[in-house]
Amino acid sequence: MKHFDHNRQLGKEDRRAGVLALAVSMSMIAGMCMVEAVAEENTAPENAVPTDANAHRSSSGTTVLDTVVVSATRDEIPLKEVSAAVNSVGREAFQESQARSVGEVLERLPGVAFGGGARPDAQIPTIRGEYGRNIVTLIDGARNNATDGNIWSALVMNPEFLSGAEVVRGSASSLYGSGGMGGVLSLRTLSAADLLQPGQRYGTELKESFHSANRENVSTAKFFGKEGAFDGLLALGYDDWGRIRLGDGNYTQPNDGHMGSLLAKAGWEPSNRLRVELTHQYDSKDMQTSTNPQVSYGFTFNTVAHITHQNTVLKATSRDGQNRKELEGTIYYNENKRDFEKSTSVASASTFEVDTLGGSLQHSLDLGEGKSHRLTYGLDAHQDVQEATSGGIPNTITPDGKQRVLGAFVQDEIKLVEGWVLTPSARMDRFEGSLDNGSYPDVQAERISPKLALSWQMLPQVKLYTSYGEAFRAPTLSEMYTKTANPATSFTNFTPNPDLKPEVGKTAEVGFRTIIKKPFAQQDRLNVSGNLYHTQWSNRIESVSTVDTAPGFPNFNAHYINVANAERNGGELEVGYDIAAWTFQLAYSQMRTKDMDTNKNLFSPPDKWTGQVRYGLTDYDLSVQWSSMLVADQDYDSTVARRIDGYDVHDLYASWTPSPMWRVDMGVANLFDNAFKTYSPTSVVFPRGYEEGRSFRVALTGNF
Repeated sequence: MKHFDHNRQLGKEDRRAGVLALAVSMSMIAGMCMVEAVAEENTAPENAVPTDANAHRSSSGTTVLDTVVVSATRDEIPLKEVSAAVNSVGREAFQESQARSVGEVLERLPGVAFGGGARPDAQIPTIRGEYGRNIVTLIDGARNNATDGNIWSALVMNPEFLSGAEVVRGSASSLYGSGGMGGVLSLRTLSAADLLQPGQRYGTELKESFHSANRENVSTAKFFGKEGAFDGLLALGYDDWGRIRLGDGNYTQPNDGHMGSLLAKAGWEPSNRLRVELTHQYDSKDMQTSTNPQVSYGFTFNTVAHITHQNTVLKATSRDGQNRKELEGTIYYNENKRDFEKSTSVASASTFEVDTLGGSLQHSLDLGEGKSHRLTYGLDAHQDVQEATSGGIPNTITPDGKQRVLGAFVQDEIKLVEGWVLTPSARMDRFEGSLDNGSYPDVQAERISPKLALSWQMLPQVKLYTSYGEAFRAPTLSEMYTKTANPATSFTNFTPNPDLKPEVGKTAEVGFRTIIKKPFAQQDRLNVSGNLYHTQWSNRIESVSTVDTAPGFPNFNAHYINVANAERNGGELEVGYDIAAWTFQLAYSQMRTKDMDTNKNLFSPPDKWTGQVRYGLTDYDLSVQWSSMLVADQDYDSTVARRIDGYDVHDLYASWTPSPMWRVDMGVANLFDNAFKTYSPTSVVFPRGYEEGRSFRVALTGNF
């Protein structure tokens, strides 16, 4: 199946034409917004806050407004004031779709993808084409660093325990350090405040759901309450599933398993200006699967896998007199571990574990006449310990070692003349990496990552911004030292490259965000945001593989190299329109990455359109949602093994709340049972599997 003929192998002129077309579209929409905004200027309230284009209408038909985001500036700030591409997704999005994984919801955002197959463990998140350690992954503010591009996802968690997520697209190293090349993926777990109704002191939520494609049953129980200055939450979950029916009619072989989940959170608020919170999250998964989870059937080694993830976070936050975050300190520890039982004489028992211990301290305050400066500064530190075994001995492909990071950052939001805000920020990071066996010298690197953003509130409803930021990442232990112990008996020969250099990316971006009330009718609202960006890399780290056509092993040779000079161009556009009980959302993203010395096309997720239509029948407490995603051909990647055909997938969901005590969610994912494969950063795949076929979903929730 083919889509969008304009996605053939693109030459320089084609790429420029695509970006130009997007720029023209953005300009036309922005122009319309400015005309309408002038008409509204005298009537719109000064504090009107634009809703994220991905904001959700509740089952009662109430639109969620006044979105506040944290990840873009490490400070609580209304979305309308952010000079970056940011999306905020609430709990309702996960409930409506009864998502099997985090990726099911977030892949509908522009510039975001989760590729790798039907198994959630195979789905690798990407933001603007960056993945692994080039994305800062946070869970309740704690860094989860077991994301170095391995095909087993570190996002093993029950989506039922999430209160929301934020995605920052674009350079974020000036605040988060290494890993900020593509942006930030920040997940928030539930607390008692998310579940307690006004005036309620204690409550219980029980939920049972079923998915037909993999015969999955998910049971969750949440107990929560608040007494005086104390509040708490205990959430338990059990998930049981079988083989997955794929879009081509076949099944994953095998895929039986179950997962137990726990979330415990305790909070103490001795005053309205101080909160101390302790969170512990634990997920344990046991299943029969493939040693390569991206493989659905065909060539593979089957095994029994035991996967555990736990995350413990202690956080203290104080607020100023205006209820803005003033001082915050965080200490965290997380563990991501995978154990594989011996499957064949070739695939022996193996383990892989990454433990991270870290902490951060930051302070925000207002300075200057009329509070013209909002200064945020702080320190971050963490240490990753990586351990792996194969057949009971150290695994040379994934060597044991440590990586330590210490960073200091500062940001100042400066109010200039009326409507203009200048936001400079910078961070200094120092990295140290070492192998336990000392077979290679220790690695040390340091880098200052600056960023400068300028925004103009052109009209009360129209904001324009531009930014320039530099990002830095040192190579990981696996990238430098991965090595096959016995190439003669391995299907893939991994070759070390200890001479890898740190990669540096420099990104320039322009964008706009606007909201217009009553553009076409008395009860409607139009939200539009868009951006264009250009990134120039030096020493970009890329995974490459070559095929050995001679008989015998190995058939593939894989290693990491530095691409001396690479660049990426892209853009994103989001449109949201509300009128009465209807909500319409549309998003588009496009990007291209190229090695400028060899003219080869590097990893670049295909062009993508996503759309949603939601109708809320408030008289019946019922909402219905249609969701579509159209993905173009990716036939221009110079790594041919990664190329995919275009596809489209459509979902239909409904939520009904007959009383405050009961809620029913129903739906069909992949309504037309389309067979498709997603684009994945993994270059060595044998062969990649199809995604999940049609799946009927139903859930019953009781609140007591």
